[in-house]
Amino acid sequence: MAKKAKNRKELLKKPDEFLTFSGKLLATIIKYKVYAVSGLILLLAVVMLISGINYMGNRAENQAFVLLEKGMADYDRILADDGPEKAYQVAKNQFQPLFEEYAQKDAGRLARIVYAGMAYDAGDFDTAITLYQGALDDIGAYPGLKPFILGGLGRTYLAQKAYASAARQFETIIQGSDPVLKEDAYLNLGLIYDRMGKTEKRSEILSRFIAEYPDSTFVGMVKEKLANS
Repeated sequence: MAKKAKNRKELLKKPDEFLTFSGKLLATIIKYKVYAVSGLILLLAVVMLISGINYMGNRAENQAFVLLEKGMADYDRILADDGPEKAYQVAKNQFQPLFEEYAQKDAGRLARIVYAGMAYDAGDFDTAITLYQGALDDIGAYPGLKPFILGGLGRTYLAQKAYASAARQFETIIQGSDPVLKEDAYLNLGLIYDRMGKTEKRSEILSRFIAEYPDSTFVGMVKEKLANS
């Protein structure tokens, strides 16, 4: 056991600190409506972050992650007492240095996604869309998060009743090779087509959902919806 721990530390110089930062970061991204996912997807996303973000030994990156974690913790505290709008206003001052001073660092890029979720919760949809779009433009830094960003962007357009724009985001998720959030994208597309009055496309997408996810907990609800159409 001791030898195994030693080898791990040789590989990841400060593993406990690294895993704590990565785990908290991923959990917060999901919490702030970039998207809720299953335990398996969450595990894969954590692995992606651990393998893709290397801030150990990088002083500026480390400082940026500290600021990000503090901003998230303060947001949580204010959110519990005063709600999302007040928490969002306070977070704006704390996240600004991350956007300005650490824009090219992993923490700065990820702060943009986290803050987009905060903007969504506060009803500032225009800011959320701008931030999500910026994250897509910078997707090369973390391609594994593309479905999360597209999902957040799709939900924001949906909240604005910009149904065509929302549909494009979820269609992109479905057409992609990454299985992350595809099940959710099918359901959102079904809802969007229903609201657009495109009943044939709604029935088509929901039928594909049933075929591809026969064990989903939502299959019964979807079948009932199709039967009553």
